[in-house]
Amino acid sequence: MYDNANHSTERVIRGDAADGPDSDTKGKSSQPINGYAVQPTLLEKIREAQSGDLKLQEFREQVEAGLRSDMQIHADGTLRFGNRICVPKGGSARSISSSL
Repeated sequence: MYDNANHSTERVIRGDAADGPDSDTKGKSSQPINGYAVQPTLLEKIREAQSGDLKLQEFREQVEAGLRSDMQIHADGTLRFGNRICVPKGGSARSISSSL
């Protein structure tokens, strides 16, 4: 499946529509389905990387407190500057997104 929102070309197979961000399967590995491994999307990887970045966490807290109007928390849970997703420096999320 190609998702314009995260520019991911990974094939993602979802077993159940109820398996969303609040699902108890989050972060767990799963068995291959029809020969394809279920992998996190680029947005999920970025959201996880954002949670480990102290500066982005500071920005997130400022947004939640109403102290920043230039940033927002998108419906998918990612921190954004305008319409751009904030990707932490270093790490695999940045290397994946820069190769697209």
